[in-house]
Amino acid sequence: MPILPKTNPSKTQQLSWQKSVFRFDIFDVKLTTSERQKSSTRINNSPLLLHHHHQRKPIPIPIPPFFFERKNKSDTSTVTMPIAPITGRLKKGLVLDLSVAIGGGVVCGLGWWYGYHVPAVRQRDAFYVKLEQERAAAKAQ
Repeated sequence: MPILPKTNPSKTQQLSWQKSVFRFDIFDVKLTTSERQKSSTRINNSPLLLHHHHQRKPIPIPIPPFFFERKNKSDTSTVTMPIAPITGRLKKGLVLDLSVAIGGGVVCGLGWWYGYHVPAVRQRDAFYVKLEQERAAAKAQ
């Protein structure tokens, strides 16, 4: 009887498509290198997570500290806009036009709701109430 190795060969060999797969969590960004290695070892050795894509260690990506925080809260970057902002009389005119358009839409909507929809629903409900009353009176006789 041949002596077999104790490790499972399917776990030790990597497939060609697994070389391009790597694992990266957002939590790895804030960890130091030693903490990252400890967490990946913990994850890789977990009996609950023995799946093929958990076997690779994450690739460390150096991210500069200024990526996450600014030194002063008042530091703001100036944005150069390709189109000049609308100001002055033109802005006031646009605000007025938008206000009139939105207000007109609201007035038309409320006019339809209370002028047509609500009376039609009340008329329909009154018809069915009267029909039910007539049927109840016919059953009682």
